[in-house]
Amino acid sequence: MFETVKRIFSRLKGNKDVSFSAAPGEVPIHNFTDYQSYLAAGTGKVWASFKACDLTGTTVQETPWSLKNEAGDKVENKLIEDLLIAPNANMTWREILYLTVIHFKLTGNSFWYKSEANQNGDRPTELIPLNPKNMKIIPSKSGGVAGYVYRLPSGTVPFDFDEIMHFKRPHPDNEFWGMGDIEGAEKVFQDHINR
Repeated sequence: MFETVKRIFSRLKGNKDVSFSAAPGEVPIHNFTDYQSYLAAGTGKVWASFKACDLTGTTVQETPWSLKNEAGDKVENKLIEDLLIAPNANMTWREILYLTVIHFKLTGNSFWYKSEANQNGDRPTELIPLNPKNMKIIPSKSGGVAGYVYRLPSGTVPFDFDEIMHFKRPHPDNEFWGMGDIEGAEKVFQDHINR
């Protein structure tokens, strides 16, 4: 994983002033309008929300899985199975699933960086989850997604479209970002926090 991190940081851009307006703006937690506030609500501010994420994450971890083809027949692929069992040097498949579920439930979005994946069809050697609060989606001229920019404390890292897997819930008012539990029940959460 060290080599992967080294490659990511080699692409680091020094511009710390990149606007992340594709996601909701940064505001205090009691307003629940940005991904940081959604994540904070589900990981400490609202116990019931954390418990729902924990229960869902644990259930997903315990669900048996197998690789299947388009017809639904079980297939064996040692490379993919090995990648899923140990997606990167620091996480197990169970850990990446749990974190993905928490991000997905709270923000409606989960992102995985696929190291060394490219348009030539090369398979990733690692899967690394990325926090949605630090991600910016770059729209293409045709209305799709051209790529991504990930914000780190020391700058930003651009990613090609093929390097990122974006899991998202449908959002009735945004074609790029998903809708999470907190945004979907924003009024309930605001009432709870602001009592």
